[in-house]
Amino acid sequence: MTPADVGSTIRVLATVIGPDGTALGASAPTAVVVAAPAVELGSPAAAPGGTVTVTGTGFAPNTTVTVELHPTAVALGTATTDDDGTFTATFTVPGDATAGDHQVVVSGADVAGNPSTVSVAFEVTTLEAPPDTPEAPTPTAPNPDILDTDETPAPLGPAGPDFATDRGPSSYGDRLPVTGAPLATVLVAGLGLLAAGATMRAGSRPRR
Repeated sequence: MTPADVGSTIRVLATVIGPDGTALGASAPTAVVVAAPAVELGSPAAAPGGTVTVTGTGFAPNTTVTVELHPTAVALGTATTDDDGTFTATFTVPGDATAGDHQVVVSGADVAGNPSTVSVAFEVTTLEAPPDTPEAPTPTAPNPDILDTDETPAPLGPAGPDFATDRGPSSYGDRLPVTGAPLATVLVAGLGLLAAGATMRAGSRPRR
């Protein structure tokens, strides 16, 4: 069988020979289809770093086939056919493959043992650009003219800062307002005024 017979239909005629070597007659012609190697891709396109699944039929049983990416003839790998001459294998597209039209080329032997090469169109697509990462906002200095609303105002009333006491913080009845002068100074001044008033009253009484 020649390479020209592969993929065509041939008729086989068998002649039966008896034990004594006499021809007993010819059989009816039988049509035989010689399958040519064929290749299919799981996907017609992939990006660099992606994968492509290759399925082949019509190759010689239990033989090795090589798979390449053309036109640069980059080897993708090899596969071994089954007893029926088929194979299925997944290969990785090279990371440096250029975007555009390519061919997946499978080389092996047909069922008659003749060298056979099959190519299938394949497209290398471009890698998708990663989404833009939003920029973090730039922190701004606080405006000194704006009141910081996080400040806690001073408490008002008996517990406020304008009251003082000689007792503990739990006594509110004896707290006195702070006027800005020490308490001892205020007491001394008050006693002085009382003494001056008493002297003036004594001098204004008529003498007997």
